[in-house]
Amino acid sequence: KKRPRLVNSSLDSGVFSTSSPDNTLPRRRKEVTRRNSHELQKSNSSTSVESQTAIRPTHASLFSRRLSKLSTGHLYSQVLQPKFPKPLYFEVPQCHPSTLSGRQWLFHEMREHLSSHLPTNRGVILAGGPGVGKTACILAMVERSCFGGGKPSLIEEVPVSTSSSSIPPSSGENLSLVSSHVVAYHFCQADNAPTCLLPEFVHSISAQMSQAPQLSPYFQLLQSDQTIQARLSLASCNASPSQSLVTGILEPLNTLSSTGKIPASMCIIVVDGLCEAEQHRPDHGDTLASFIARHLQLFPSWLKIVCTVRSSMLHICRVMPFHQISLDNTEADERLNKDLSDYIACRIKVTAETQLSNKMKKNMATKLTRYLVSKACGSFLYVKQILDYIEKGFLVVKAGSFKVLPENLSEIYQLAFNLKFPSSESFNQVSAIFSISLASLQPINLHELFNIFSALFIKTEVGWKDFQERYHLISEFLVMRRDGSVMCFHPTLRDWLVRRREGESTKFLCDIHTGHEAIALSMIRQAKILK
Repeated sequence: KKRPRLVNSSLDSGVFSTSSPDNTLPRRRKEVTRRNSHELQKSNSSTSVESQTAIRPTHASLFSRRLSKLSTGHLYSQVLQPKFPKPLYFEVPQCHPSTLSGRQWLFHEMREHLSSHLPTNRGVILAGGPGVGKTACILAMVERSCFGGGKPSLIEEVPVSTSSSSIPPSSGENLSLVSSHVVAYHFCQADNAPTCLLPEFVHSISAQMSQAPQLSPYFQLLQSDQTIQARLSLASCNASPSQSLVTGILEPLNTLSSTGKIPASMCIIVVDGLCEAEQHRPDHGDTLASFIARHLQLFPSWLKIVCTVRSSMLHICRVMPFHQISLDNTEADERLNKDLSDYIACRIKVTAETQLSNKMKKNMATKLTRYLVSKACGSFLYVKQILDYIEKGFLVVKAGSFKVLPENLSEIYQLAFNLKFPSSESFNQVSAIFSISLASLQPINLHELFNIFSALFIKTEVGWKDFQERYHLISEFLVMRRDGSVMCFHPTLRDWLVRRREGESTKFLCDIHTGHEAIALSMIRQAKILK
Protein backbone atom coordinates (compact mmCIF):
# COMPACT_ATOMS: atom_id res chain seq x y z
CA LYS A 1 0.00 0.00 0.00
CA LYS A 2 1.42 3.36 -1.01
CA ARG A 3 1.68 6.13 1.54
CA PRO A 4 -0.83 9.01 1.14
CA ARG A 5 0.54 12.31 -0.17
CA LEU A 6 1.79 14.67 2.54
CA VAL A 7 -0.33 17.78 2.80
CA ASN A 8 2.35 20.01 4.25
CA SER A 9 4.11 21.53 1.25
CA SER A 10 6.89 22.87 3.42
CA LEU A 11 8.66 19.54 2.93
CA ASP A 12 9.02 20.19 -0.79
CA SER A 13 12.44 21.62 -0.22
CA GLY A 14 13.68 18.49 1.52
CA VAL A 15 17.26 17.55 0.69
CA PHE A 16 18.85 14.16 0.74
CA SER A 17 22.57 14.48 1.11
CA THR A 18 25.09 12.01 -0.11
CA SER A 19 28.81 12.55 0.07
CA SER A 20 31.14 12.43 -2.90
CA PRO A 21 34.02 9.98 -2.94
CA ASP A 22 36.76 11.11 -0.60
CA ASN A 23 39.39 11.29 -3.30
CA THR A 24 41.88 14.06 -3.78
CA LEU A 25 41.50 14.45 -7.51
CA PRO A 26 38.24 14.74 -9.44
CA ARG A 27 37.17 12.30 -12.14
CA ARG A 28 34.72 12.48 -14.99
CA ARG A 29 33.03 10.18 -17.45
CA LYS A 30 35.53 10.95 -20.23
CA GLU A 31 38.16 10.65 -17.50
CA VAL A 32 39.86 13.45 -15.75
CA THR A 33 41.69 11.55 -13.01
CA ARG A 34 45.02 10.62 -11.52
CA ARG A 35 45.52 7.24 -9.94
CA ASN A 36 48.02 8.44 -7.39
CA SER A 37 45.55 10.42 -5.31
CA HIS A 38 42.73 7.92 -5.89
CA GLU A 39 44.87 5.13 -4.46
CA LEU A 40 45.91 7.37 -1.60
CA GLN A 41 42.31 7.90 -0.52
CA LYS A 42 41.07 4.42 -1.40
CA SER A 43 41.76 3.14 2.09
CA ASN A 44 39.48 5.83 3.54
CA SER A 45 36.40 4.49 1.77
CA SER A 46 34.15 2.49 4.07
CA THR A 47 32.56 0.41 1.32
CA SER A 48 33.23 0.03 -2.37
CA VAL A 49 30.68 1.22 -4.89
CA GLU A 50 30.92 -2.04 -6.76
CA SER A 51 29.68 -4.00 -3.77
CA GLN A 52 26.69 -1.69 -3.45
CA THR A 53 25.60 -1.73 -7.07
CA ALA A 54 24.85 -5.05 -8.68
CA ILE A 55 23.93 -3.59 -12.04
CA ARG A 56 25.93 -1.28 -14.26
CA PRO A 57 24.94 0.05 -17.67
CA THR A 58 27.36 0.42 -20.54
CA HIS A 59 29.46 3.58 -20.29
CA ALA A 60 32.23 5.28 -22.16
CA SER A 61 35.54 3.72 -21.27
CA LEU A 62 37.53 5.42 -18.55
CA PHE A 63 41.20 6.19 -19.03
CA SER A 64 43.43 6.55 -16.01
CA ARG A 65 46.23 9.02 -16.44
CA ARG A 66 49.35 9.03 -14.23
CA LEU A 67 51.41 12.20 -14.18
CA SER A 68 55.16 12.40 -13.97
CA LYS A 69 56.66 11.82 -10.55
CA LEU A 70 58.14 15.29 -10.80
CA SER A 71 54.76 16.95 -11.18
CA THR A 72 53.11 18.86 -8.35
CA GLY A 73 50.17 16.49 -8.54
CA HIS A 74 52.42 13.63 -7.43
CA LEU A 75 54.04 15.72 -4.72
CA TYR A 76 50.60 16.81 -3.58
CA SER A 77 49.42 13.23 -3.22
CA GLN A 78 52.55 12.23 -1.32
CA VAL A 79 52.44 14.97 1.30
CA LEU A 80 48.67 15.39 1.51
CA GLN A 81 47.64 16.94 4.79
CA PRO A 82 44.16 17.06 6.36
CA LYS A 83 44.09 20.86 6.05
CA PHE A 84 45.11 20.83 2.41
CA PRO A 85 42.26 21.80 0.04
CA LYS A 86 40.74 18.91 -1.89
CA PRO A 87 39.03 19.22 -5.30
CA LEU A 88 35.41 18.39 -5.84
CA TYR A 89 34.47 15.15 -7.57
CA PHE A 90 33.37 15.90 -11.15
CA GLU A 91 31.90 13.49 -13.64
CA VAL A 92 29.82 14.23 -16.71
CA PRO A 93 27.46 11.26 -17.24
CA GLN A 94 27.26 9.79 -20.72
CA CYS A 95 25.64 6.60 -22.02
CA HIS A 96 28.18 5.95 -24.76
CA PRO A 97 31.60 7.30 -25.72
CA SER A 98 31.48 10.38 -27.89
CA THR A 99 34.12 12.45 -29.58
CA LEU A 100 34.47 16.14 -30.27
CA SER A 101 33.83 16.72 -33.96
CA GLY A 102 35.16 19.82 -35.68
CA ARG A 103 35.63 22.98 -33.61
CA GLN A 104 39.21 23.45 -34.77
CA TRP A 105 38.39 27.05 -35.62
CA LEU A 106 37.00 27.58 -32.11
CA PHE A 107 40.23 26.73 -30.29
CA HIS A 108 42.20 28.74 -32.86
CA GLU A 109 40.05 31.81 -32.18
CA MET A 110 40.23 31.22 -28.44
CA ARG A 111 44.02 30.96 -28.46
CA GLU A 112 44.47 34.01 -30.65
CA HIS A 113 42.19 36.17 -28.54
CA LEU A 114 43.49 35.17 -25.13
CA SER A 115 47.06 35.88 -26.24
CA SER A 116 46.15 39.23 -27.83
CA HIS A 117 46.34 42.72 -26.31
CA LEU A 118 42.64 43.46 -26.78
CA PRO A 119 40.67 44.77 -23.78
CA THR A 120 38.54 41.60 -23.86
CA ASN A 121 41.52 39.24 -23.59
CA ARG A 122 40.77 38.41 -19.94
CA GLY A 123 38.52 35.57 -20.93
CA VAL A 124 36.21 33.84 -23.42
CA ILE A 125 32.51 33.05 -23.11
CA LEU A 126 31.18 30.10 -25.12
CA ALA A 127 27.46 30.73 -25.55
CA GLY A 128 24.91 28.47 -27.17
CA GLY A 129 21.67 26.59 -26.81
CA PRO A 130 21.38 23.17 -25.15
CA GLY A 131 23.25 20.40 -26.91
CA VAL A 132 25.54 22.54 -29.08
CA GLY A 133 28.66 21.08 -27.47
CA LYS A 134 29.69 23.65 -24.86
CA THR A 135 30.52 21.01 -22.27
CA ALA A 136 32.19 18.84 -24.92
CA CYS A 137 34.61 21.69 -25.69
CA ILE A 138 35.48 22.11 -22.02
CA LEU A 139 35.90 18.36 -21.62
CA ALA A 140 38.27 18.30 -24.58
CA MET A 141 40.35 21.08 -23.04
CA VAL A 142 40.55 19.32 -19.67
CA GLU A 143 41.34 16.01 -21.36
CA ARG A 144 44.40 17.50 -23.04
CA SER A 145 45.49 19.43 -19.97
CA CYS A 146 47.74 18.21 -17.16
CA PHE A 147 44.62 16.85 -15.43
CA GLY A 148 43.80 14.51 -18.29
CA GLY A 149 47.29 13.49 -19.28
CA GLY A 150 47.51 15.64 -22.39
CA LYS A 151 46.58 12.80 -24.75
CA PRO A 152 44.07 13.27 -27.59
CA SER A 153 42.26 9.97 -26.93
CA LEU A 154 38.78 11.44 -27.20
CA ILE A 155 39.32 13.97 -29.94
CA GLU A 156 38.16 13.26 -33.45
CA GLU A 157 39.96 15.12 -36.17
CA VAL A 158 37.64 16.06 -39.03
CA PRO A 159 39.36 17.16 -42.25
CA VAL A 160 39.03 20.87 -42.94
CA SER A 161 38.89 22.06 -46.53
CA THR A 162 41.17 25.01 -47.28
CA SER A 163 38.38 26.76 -49.15
CA SER A 164 36.31 27.29 -46.01
CA SER A 165 38.95 27.92 -43.40
CA SER A 166 42.36 29.49 -43.17
CA ILE A 167 43.38 27.29 -40.25
CA PRO A 168 46.13 24.84 -41.18
CA PRO A 169 45.36 21.10 -41.30
CA SER A 170 47.26 20.55 -38.06
CA SER A 171 44.75 22.76 -36.24
CA GLY A 172 44.41 20.15 -33.50
CA GLU A 173 47.53 21.82 -32.15
CA ASN A 174 45.36 24.81 -31.24
CA LEU A 175 43.42 22.66 -28.80
CA SER A 176 46.61 21.22 -27.35
CA LEU A 177 48.18 24.65 -26.98
CA VAL A 178 45.15 26.13 -25.24
CA SER A 179 44.73 23.06 -23.04
CA SER A 180 48.34 23.15 -21.91
CA HIS A 181 47.53 26.40 -20.07
CA VAL A 182 44.61 24.98 -18.05
CA VAL A 183 45.37 25.14 -14.31
CA ALA A 184 41.87 24.53 -12.89
CA TYR A 185 38.45 23.43 -14.08
CA HIS A 186 34.93 23.41 -12.68
CA PHE A 187 31.69 21.85 -13.95
CA CYS A 188 28.47 23.34 -12.59
CA GLN A 189 25.68 20.75 -12.46
CA ALA A 190 22.23 21.79 -11.24
CA ASP A 191 21.52 18.28 -9.94
CA ASN A 192 24.79 18.29 -7.97
CA ALA A 193 24.37 21.27 -5.66
CA PRO A 194 27.95 21.51 -4.27
CA THR A 195 29.25 22.22 -7.78
CA CYS A 196 27.09 25.36 -7.89
CA LEU A 197 28.05 26.85 -4.52
CA LEU A 198 30.71 29.52 -3.97
CA PRO A 199 32.57 27.98 -0.99
CA GLU A 200 33.06 24.68 -2.80
CA PHE A 201 34.14 26.50 -5.97
CA VAL A 202 36.87 28.47 -4.19
CA HIS A 203 38.04 25.46 -2.19
CA SER A 204 38.13 23.18 -5.25
CA ILE A 205 39.96 25.49 -7.68
CA SER A 206 42.58 26.30 -5.05
CA ALA A 207 43.31 22.58 -4.74
CA GLN A 208 43.50 22.13 -8.50
CA MET A 209 45.73 25.14 -8.99
CA SER A 210 48.13 23.79 -6.39
CA GLN A 211 48.34 20.58 -8.46
CA ALA A 212 49.04 22.29 -11.79
CA PRO A 213 52.72 22.01 -12.78
CA GLN A 214 52.63 25.61 -14.06
CA LEU A 215 51.88 26.83 -10.53
CA SER A 216 54.24 24.63 -8.52
CA PRO A 217 55.45 27.65 -6.46
CA TYR A 218 51.84 28.12 -5.32
CA PHE A 219 51.79 24.52 -4.11
CA GLN A 220 55.04 25.05 -2.21
CA LEU A 221 53.59 28.18 -0.62
CA LEU A 222 50.47 26.34 0.49
CA GLN A 223 52.58 23.53 1.86
CA SER A 224 54.67 25.88 3.99
CA ASP A 225 52.06 28.48 4.99
CA GLN A 226 49.40 27.10 7.30
CA THR A 227 47.71 30.49 7.44
CA ILE A 228 46.82 30.28 3.76
CA GLN A 229 45.72 26.67 4.26
CA ALA A 230 43.37 27.85 6.99
CA ARG A 231 41.97 30.56 4.74
CA LEU A 232 41.20 27.94 2.10
CA SER A 233 39.55 25.46 4.46
CA LEU A 234 35.90 24.70 3.78
CA ALA A 235 34.97 26.39 7.05
CA SER A 236 36.71 29.63 6.01
CA CYS A 237 35.30 29.39 2.48
CA ASN A 238 31.81 29.02 3.92
CA ALA A 239 32.33 31.95 6.25
CA SER A 240 33.57 34.25 3.46
CA PRO A 241 34.14 32.90 -0.05
CA SER A 242 35.32 36.33 -1.17
CA GLN A 243 38.02 36.63 1.50
CA SER A 244 39.16 33.08 0.87
CA LEU A 245 39.47 33.74 -2.87
CA VAL A 246 41.37 36.99 -2.41
CA THR A 247 43.68 36.08 0.47
CA GLY A 248 44.06 32.39 -0.33
CA ILE A 249 44.45 32.46 -4.12
CA LEU A 250 44.64 35.85 -5.83
CA GLU A 251 46.97 37.73 -3.48
CA PRO A 252 49.46 34.83 -3.20
CA LEU A 253 49.48 34.44 -6.99
CA ASN A 254 50.05 38.17 -7.49
CA THR A 255 52.87 38.10 -4.92
CA LEU A 256 54.53 35.07 -6.50
CA SER A 257 54.23 36.67 -9.92
CA SER A 258 55.67 40.04 -8.83
CA THR A 259 58.66 38.33 -7.22
CA GLY A 260 59.33 36.32 -10.38
CA LYS A 261 58.61 32.93 -8.81
CA ILE A 262 55.74 32.39 -11.25
CA PRO A 263 56.39 33.45 -14.85
CA ALA A 264 53.74 35.76 -16.27
CA SER A 265 52.66 33.19 -18.86
CA MET A 266 49.02 32.55 -19.63
CA CYS A 267 47.07 30.27 -17.27
CA ILE A 268 43.41 29.34 -17.78
CA ILE A 269 40.57 28.43 -15.44
CA VAL A 270 37.69 26.75 -17.29
CA VAL A 271 34.17 26.88 -15.84
CA ASP A 272 31.35 25.00 -17.52
CA GLY A 273 27.66 25.77 -17.06
CA LEU A 274 27.39 29.12 -15.29
CA CYS A 275 23.68 28.96 -16.12
CA GLU A 276 23.38 25.72 -14.13
CA ALA A 277 24.64 27.49 -11.01
CA GLU A 278 21.87 30.07 -11.40
CA GLN A 279 19.36 27.38 -10.38
CA HIS A 280 20.93 27.56 -6.91
CA ARG A 281 20.81 31.35 -6.69
CA PRO A 282 20.84 32.43 -3.03
CA ASP A 283 18.33 34.92 -1.61
CA HIS A 284 21.20 37.30 -0.92
CA GLY A 285 24.71 37.55 -2.31
CA ASP A 286 26.46 36.42 -5.46
CA THR A 287 25.92 33.61 -7.85
CA LEU A 288 29.00 32.02 -9.38
CA ALA A 289 28.86 34.30 -12.43
CA SER A 290 28.54 37.53 -10.43
CA PHE A 291 31.16 36.29 -7.95
CA ILE A 292 33.74 35.83 -10.71
CA ALA A 293 32.83 39.16 -12.30
CA ARG A 294 33.12 41.05 -8.99
CA HIS A 295 36.65 39.77 -8.33
CA LEU A 296 37.93 39.85 -11.90
CA GLN A 297 39.87 43.08 -11.41
CA LEU A 298 41.96 41.36 -8.71
CA PHE A 299 42.98 38.50 -11.00
CA PRO A 300 46.54 38.54 -12.32
CA SER A 301 46.54 39.69 -15.94
CA TRP A 302 47.92 36.30 -17.01
CA LEU A 303 45.11 34.32 -15.33
CA LYS A 304 42.32 33.90 -17.88
CA ILE A 305 38.76 32.53 -17.65
CA VAL A 306 37.00 30.35 -20.22
CA CYS A 307 33.36 29.76 -19.33
CA THR A 308 30.17 28.48 -20.95
CA VAL A 309 26.57 29.63 -20.65
CA ARG A 310 23.31 29.09 -22.49
CA SER A 311 22.39 31.82 -24.95
CA SER A 312 19.08 32.39 -23.16
CA MET A 313 20.99 33.31 -19.98
CA LEU A 314 23.83 35.29 -21.50
CA HIS A 315 22.74 38.30 -19.44
CA ILE A 316 24.35 36.81 -16.31
CA CYS A 317 27.73 37.39 -17.97
CA ARG A 318 27.05 40.90 -19.20
CA VAL A 319 29.46 42.48 -16.70
CA MET A 320 32.32 40.20 -17.74
CA PRO A 321 34.59 41.97 -20.27
CA PHE A 322 35.16 38.74 -22.18
CA HIS A 323 35.24 37.80 -25.83
CA GLN A 324 32.03 35.98 -26.79
CA ILE A 325 31.83 33.06 -29.21
CA SER A 326 28.36 31.92 -30.23
CA LEU A 327 27.82 28.24 -30.97
CA ASP A 328 24.22 28.53 -32.15
CA ASN A 329 24.23 31.59 -34.40
CA THR A 330 24.13 29.39 -37.48
CA GLU A 331 22.68 32.09 -39.73
CA ALA A 332 25.72 34.32 -39.31
CA ASP A 333 28.51 31.75 -38.89
CA GLU A 334 28.81 29.06 -41.56
CA ARG A 335 31.52 27.28 -39.56
CA LEU A 336 28.84 25.99 -37.17
CA ASN A 337 26.86 24.38 -39.98
CA LYS A 338 30.03 22.95 -41.46
CA ASP A 339 30.91 21.27 -38.17
CA LEU A 340 27.49 19.62 -38.14
CA SER A 341 27.78 18.57 -41.78
CA ASP A 342 31.20 17.06 -41.14
CA TYR A 343 29.84 15.21 -38.13
CA ILE A 344 26.96 13.72 -40.15
CA ALA A 345 29.33 12.72 -42.97
CA CYS A 346 31.63 11.06 -40.44
CA ARG A 347 28.73 9.13 -38.91
CA ILE A 348 27.63 7.88 -42.32
CA LYS A 349 31.16 6.79 -43.13
CA VAL A 350 31.70 5.00 -39.83
CA THR A 351 28.37 3.19 -39.93
CA ALA A 352 28.79 1.87 -43.44
CA GLU A 353 27.03 -1.41 -42.63
CA THR A 354 23.92 0.13 -41.10
CA GLN A 355 20.68 1.32 -42.62
CA LEU A 356 21.87 4.88 -42.47
CA SER A 357 24.32 4.45 -45.35
CA ASN A 358 23.66 0.96 -46.67
CA LYS A 359 20.06 1.55 -47.71
CA MET A 360 20.23 5.28 -48.18
CA LYS A 361 21.34 6.63 -51.52
CA LYS A 362 23.92 9.35 -51.75
CA ASN A 363 21.48 12.06 -52.79
CA MET A 364 19.19 11.04 -49.94
CA ALA A 365 22.07 11.40 -47.47
CA THR A 366 22.77 14.87 -48.84
CA LYS A 367 19.14 15.90 -48.40
CA LEU A 368 19.09 14.45 -44.90
CA THR A 369 22.23 16.37 -44.00
CA ARG A 370 20.72 19.65 -45.17
CA TYR A 371 17.49 18.97 -43.31
CA LEU A 372 19.19 18.09 -40.03
CA VAL A 373 21.53 21.07 -40.20
CA SER A 374 18.59 23.42 -40.78
CA LYS A 375 16.61 21.97 -37.88
CA ALA A 376 19.49 21.56 -35.42
CA CYS A 377 20.44 25.24 -35.03
CA GLY A 378 23.90 24.06 -34.05
CA SER A 379 22.75 21.28 -31.71
CA PHE A 380 24.97 18.21 -31.96
CA LEU A 381 22.75 16.43 -29.43
CA TYR A 382 19.72 16.73 -31.71
CA VAL A 383 21.60 15.42 -34.74
CA LYS A 384 23.19 12.59 -32.76
CA GLN A 385 19.86 11.41 -31.39
CA ILE A 386 18.22 11.44 -34.82
CA LEU A 387 21.05 9.48 -36.43
CA ASP A 388 21.04 6.99 -33.54
CA TYR A 389 17.35 6.25 -34.04
CA ILE A 390 17.76 5.92 -37.80
CA GLU A 391 20.60 3.46 -37.27
CA LYS A 392 18.54 1.42 -34.83
CA GLY A 393 15.63 1.31 -37.27
CA PHE A 394 13.21 3.25 -35.07
CA LEU A 395 13.03 6.00 -37.70
CA VAL A 396 12.76 5.19 -41.40
CA VAL A 397 13.17 7.88 -44.04
CA LYS A 398 11.21 7.08 -47.20
CA ALA A 399 10.97 8.82 -50.55
CA GLY A 400 12.86 11.86 -49.40
CA SER A 401 10.19 12.77 -46.84
CA PHE A 402 11.42 13.84 -43.42
CA LYS A 403 8.02 14.38 -41.80
CA VAL A 404 8.58 11.33 -39.61
CA LEU A 405 11.65 12.91 -37.99
CA PRO A 406 11.30 14.78 -34.66
CA GLU A 407 11.89 18.50 -35.04
CA ASN A 408 13.40 19.23 -31.64
CA LEU A 409 14.80 17.56 -28.53
CA SER A 410 11.40 17.54 -26.84
CA GLU A 411 9.93 15.44 -29.64
CA ILE A 412 12.97 13.15 -29.53
CA TYR A 413 12.47 12.50 -25.82
CA GLN A 414 8.75 11.98 -26.45
CA LEU A 415 9.60 9.36 -29.07
CA ALA A 416 12.16 7.68 -26.82
CA PHE A 417 9.73 7.35 -23.92
CA ASN A 418 6.89 6.18 -26.17
CA LEU A 419 9.15 3.39 -27.43
CA LYS A 420 10.28 2.50 -23.92
CA PHE A 421 6.88 2.79 -22.19
CA PRO A 422 3.97 1.76 -24.46
CA SER A 423 1.42 2.27 -21.67
CA SER A 424 0.94 4.66 -18.78
CA GLU A 425 1.10 1.73 -16.37
CA SER A 426 4.59 0.81 -17.52
CA PHE A 427 5.80 4.38 -16.97
CA ASN A 428 4.15 4.59 -13.56
CA GLN A 429 6.46 1.81 -12.38
CA VAL A 430 9.51 4.04 -12.87
CA SER A 431 8.10 7.56 -12.56
CA ALA A 432 8.84 7.68 -8.83
CA ILE A 433 12.48 6.75 -9.51
CA PHE A 434 12.75 9.72 -11.87
CA SER A 435 11.01 12.00 -9.34
CA ILE A 436 13.40 11.06 -6.53
CA SER A 437 16.47 11.59 -8.72
CA LEU A 438 15.13 14.96 -9.86
CA ALA A 439 14.27 16.07 -6.33
CA SER A 440 17.64 15.18 -4.82
CA LEU A 441 20.17 17.99 -4.78
CA GLN A 442 23.05 15.55 -5.04
CA PRO A 443 23.50 12.36 -7.08
CA ILE A 444 22.55 9.26 -5.09
CA ASN A 445 23.53 5.66 -5.65
CA LEU A 446 21.19 2.80 -6.45
CA HIS A 447 20.90 1.49 -2.89
CA GLU A 448 20.07 4.94 -1.56
CA LEU A 449 17.58 5.38 -4.37
CA PHE A 450 15.96 2.05 -3.48
CA ASN A 451 15.69 2.96 0.22
CA ILE A 452 14.06 6.30 -0.59
CA PHE A 453 11.73 4.65 -3.11
CA SER A 454 10.69 2.07 -0.51
CA ALA A 455 9.77 4.85 1.91
CA LEU A 456 6.77 5.65 -0.30
CA PHE A 457 5.16 2.38 0.81
CA ILE A 458 3.93 1.36 4.25
CA LYS A 459 5.17 -2.16 3.56
CA THR A 460 7.90 -3.04 1.10
CA GLU A 461 6.08 -3.96 -2.10
CA VAL A 462 9.02 -3.78 -4.49
CA GLY A 463 12.02 -5.98 -3.77
CA TRP A 464 15.62 -5.19 -4.60
CA LYS A 465 15.72 -7.39 -7.71
CA ASP A 466 12.47 -5.93 -9.01
CA PHE A 467 13.83 -2.43 -8.39
CA GLN A 468 16.99 -3.27 -10.29
CA GLU A 469 14.90 -4.41 -13.25
CA ARG A 470 12.95 -1.17 -13.15
CA TYR A 471 16.16 0.84 -13.08
CA HIS A 472 17.55 -1.19 -15.97
CA LEU A 473 14.63 0.05 -18.11
CA ILE A 474 15.71 3.65 -17.62
CA SER A 475 19.47 3.20 -17.28
CA GLU A 476 20.03 4.92 -20.62
CA PHE A 477 18.30 8.02 -19.21
CA LEU A 478 19.54 7.87 -15.61
CA VAL A 479 23.18 7.02 -16.19
CA MET A 480 25.23 5.42 -13.46
CA ARG A 481 28.42 7.32 -12.86
CA ARG A 482 31.80 5.97 -11.85
CA ASP A 483 31.07 6.49 -8.15
CA GLY A 484 27.84 4.49 -8.40
CA SER A 485 25.50 7.49 -8.29
CA VAL A 486 22.96 8.16 -11.04
CA MET A 487 22.26 11.35 -13.00
CA CYS A 488 20.24 12.36 -16.04
CA PHE A 489 22.45 11.89 -19.08
CA HIS A 490 21.85 15.51 -20.17
CA PRO A 491 20.35 18.64 -18.54
CA THR A 492 17.76 18.90 -21.34
CA LEU A 493 16.25 15.57 -20.28
CA ARG A 494 16.01 16.79 -16.70
CA ASP A 495 14.25 19.94 -17.88
CA TRP A 496 11.89 17.95 -20.12
CA LEU A 497 10.85 15.62 -17.31
CA VAL A 498 9.96 18.56 -15.04
CA ARG A 499 8.37 21.10 -17.36
CA ARG A 500 7.11 21.55 -20.93
CA ARG A 501 6.56 24.48 -23.20
CA GLU A 502 3.07 25.70 -23.90
CA GLY A 503 1.33 23.46 -26.42
CA GLU A 504 3.60 20.46 -25.84
CA SER A 505 2.30 17.13 -24.61
CA THR A 506 2.40 16.66 -20.85
CA LYS A 507 2.76 12.90 -21.16
CA PHE A 508 5.64 11.48 -19.09
CA LEU A 509 5.87 14.54 -16.87
CA CYS A 510 7.30 13.70 -13.45
CA ASP A 511 5.93 15.13 -10.21
CA ILE A 512 8.96 16.38 -8.32
CA HIS A 513 6.81 16.67 -5.18
CA THR A 514 6.69 12.87 -5.09
CA GLY A 515 10.47 12.87 -4.93
CA HIS A 516 10.53 15.41 -2.08
CA GLU A 517 7.90 13.38 -0.24
CA ALA A 518 9.91 10.18 -0.61
CA ILE A 519 13.10 11.87 0.61
CA ALA A 520 11.31 13.34 3.63
CA LEU A 521 9.72 9.99 4.54
CA SER A 522 13.09 8.28 4.19
CA MET A 523 14.73 10.80 6.51
CA ILE A 524 11.93 10.32 9.05
CA ARG A 525 12.44 6.57 8.91
CA GLN A 526 16.20 7.01 9.44
CA ALA A 527 15.51 9.29 12.41
CA LYS A 528 13.44 6.57 14.06
CA ILE A 529 16.26 4.08 13.57
CA LEU A 530 18.77 6.49 15.11
CA LYS A 531 16.57 6.88 18.17
